[in-house]
This record gives sequence, C-alpha cells and structure tokens, in this order.
Amino acid sequence: MTVLTPSQRGRTRARDKDIASPRQPRRLGTPRSLGAELTLNDALEDPVTCTPAYFVAVHVRGFEKSSACMMMQLGWTKAALTLFLMRRCGGFSPRRTTRFNKEARLATKRKLSAVPLSEQLKDTLVSVKQCADMVNEQREEMLSSVVFIDGSWYHKPDPTTNKMRNPAEEFKVGPRMPQSKYLDIDAIACSNDLFPELNPKDLPHMMPPERWFALAMDAYGISNEQHIIVYARRGALFAPRVWFLFLSMGHDPNKIHVMQGSIEDYIEQGGPVEEGWLPEAIGQTEYAKCFDSGILNVTQLHIEHYHESTTPQYIAREATHICGKEAVRQAVEGDGTVILDTRSSGYKKYGHMPGSLHLPYSKIASEGNALVVNSESALKELFVTRNVDYLDANQKIILSCGSGVSVCHGFLALKLLGREITEENTFIYDASWAEWGQEDDLPKILPG
Repeated sequence: MTVLTPSQRGRTRARDKDIASPRQPRRLGTPRSLGAELTLNDALEDPVTCTPAYFVAVHVRGFEKSSACMMMQLGWTKAALTLFLMRRCGGFSPRRTTRFNKEARLATKRKLSAVPLSEQLKDTLVSVKQCADMVNEQREEMLSSVVFIDGSWYHKPDPTTNKMRNPAEEFKVGPRMPQSKYLDIDAIACSNDLFPELNPKDLPHMMPPERWFALAMDAYGISNEQHIIVYARRGALFAPRVWFLFLSMGHDPNKIHVMQGSIEDYIEQGGPVEEGWLPEAIGQTEYAKCFDSGILNVTQLHIEHYHESTTPQYIAREATHICGKEAVRQAVEGDGTVILDTRSSGYKKYGHMPGSLHLPYSKIASEGNALVVNSESALKELFVTRNVDYLDANQKIILSCGSGVSVCHGFLALKLLGREITEENTFIYDASWAEWGQEDDLPKILPG
C-alpha cells in the first residue's frame, strides 16, 4: 500500500483540481457496481491508493489521477477500477506485485522496529495481532525482553469429551508461543503438600510465599526487568489470575500484560509458534533437574532449592491486595466495604455472604470471545448498575469468588476502568467461598 503524507495528498488534490476538463477515459462499459458509489470528493480524498493496481498505473505507468477520479465519479467502484487499470496498463506481473508487497512489508517492519517495545507494551491488554507483529518483526528483541506465559487452567470438563483437559500436556505438545513458559497456578500455589504450616486447611490456589515465587521465576529464567504477556488456549478462561499473581508478588505493573484472545486466535493472525515436545529444561541450568519436558516439577524444586540459604535473583514481595476472613467479616457487619462476588450465575445454590453484590466474571469477558475483556462502557455499566463508585479511592472493595480464581477478572476490570488501586483499598479474598462456606461461625445466606 502506498502511504501518502498529508502534504503529498494536498499536492495531489491541488493538481487534480487545476485540470478544467479531465480527459474522458476510454469506456469499456460501466461494470456492475460492486459496492457503494463514490463521489468526486471521495475520490480526491482516496483515489484508489489502497490497491497495488493504482500504484502501478499511476506511479509506474503514468496513468492520470484525474482520469481515475473521473471514472469513480461516473460510478466505477474501487474493485472495478482496479480491473480496468490493470487492463489499461497492460497488467502487471506477479513478480512486480510480490515485490511491491514485500517492499510494503519491509516498510512496516522498519516502522515497527523504530518503536521501542516499551512503547508498544504500555497497556495492560495487548491484542493477538500486536503480539504476532512483534514476534514476526522484532523476534530477537522481543524474546529477550518479553516472556510469554501460558496460563491455561480448566475448571470444568471439556463439553465435547466430558473429560478434563490437561494444560501441561497441551503445552508440551504445542502449539505454544515462542520460548514460552507454562505456569500452573496450582503447582506454584501455597499448597498443603508443600507448606502444611501455611495452609493447614488445604485450601486451593492460595497465593505462594514470596521465596517460593522467586525461586520459580529463577527456575524459569524470568527477571524483574522483563515484560510478561499471559496467554491461554480456547476454553481456558482464567489468564487474569496469572496476571494478578505477578502483580501481587511485586512485578512492575507496567510490565504485566494479558493477550486479548487465545493462542488459536494468534495463529490465525499469522503469529509463529513452536510445536513438538520439549525434551530439555527451559529454565536456568542449575534448575535443570526441576523440569520435565519444559514443565516445572515443583516437588523437586522444593526439595532441591527451597531450604537453601541462597537468595533468589528474582525479587518478590509478600503477596499484596490479599485479605483474610476477618476483613470480610467486618465488611459483612457493616464497615462500609463493598463485597463483590464474581462467581457464575449458579452461585446462590451454594450460599453467599450477607450484603455481597453479584458481579459474574462472565460479564467482564466479551460475549464473542471469553478471553477478551469486554468494552469499557460495558464494564462501567456492571459497576454503575450495582451502585459501586469504583473511582472513589476511599471506597474499600473486597472481591470474592469460589476459590480465588475468577475473582481476578473483577480486579482487572477495576484497573482497566482507572480505579486508583492501593494496598489499602482493593482486596481479593484469597480463600473465598472455599473457606467461608465451610466455617460454621461465619455469617452466610444459604439456599432454601
């Protein structure tokens, strides 16, 4: 595509307007309209410059722009005019078209490469096309400063097979993003198996101790300076949980991103992927024993490294934006804190906290793609209709769900809407209903 600067477009319009009586082109018979007719003003604004035929006809063969504009005024569509220009100019070879397209791609590559990755990755959400373009055009720089994290996690059986999918096995086989890592939110959690003293109730998905998270990052070879882009596969809905994990553990918020769409969408946009089994460790050499075909063996990591005296290179902090049941109890008793329950629509059959507001995580995702966050206006409506002043930094908000996973959709939505999130005003109840529902002394509204 030929890209004209504003000054070039101005000169083109001025030159064409100076022609009092444009030469009437030889008519081949007005073709059937293939689209909306264009006026002369439309033609002057956009004289078919989006087609290779126009580029060859005008810039290579010297065909008059004014004639092209006149033909468009007479009802010729862009598609029909393109065919005419190809015939009028004797056509152009596939080689020339290929060369033109190649030059256009090279120009795009030079333009993209001129923009630092830090500028391209300044938003929390990144599109699949943006990721595909960056990997295609800036692969070396991209893969040194950006880490793709496969955060696929399934909470229900696959409806087509009625069996649970295994995201780790899917990652091993591929397709997967180039040099990506698979992060299992259960494996890296504060589990009862590895940390019985920290999780005596054996609650699921609990946030990890800071040293444990830092060791895992060292094993993966992830540094604090790198950008993190979390992605998932179709059917895996909870990439925001991995985004929140990095945020809570102290990674720079400006360097944590969520890809909008699945890896399947990324492939459809022309993004390169890796396939086939990973035979070796994908992390640091000293952690090689802790990997099995690219999957982190957390039991081995705990045995080999957790009790060592060495300090991890990755700098983590104690999990922030996390609250326990006592903070939720105070909110239920009326301290002014808003409680948002992000469970799905069937939550009432399990019970809920008195005074909590239901904000299903499925509404935060778009209807057409569960891995794409809904529009800003739709997100605003979710909070406004529930009378939640999300922009009031003095309004405390606690988010809860079934086990601390879908709740991260709500936290992400608040950030995207511009809430001034601090460690004192926005919290996730990590244990959520998994703890609250089984505690007899905690107030709850049960069905029936």
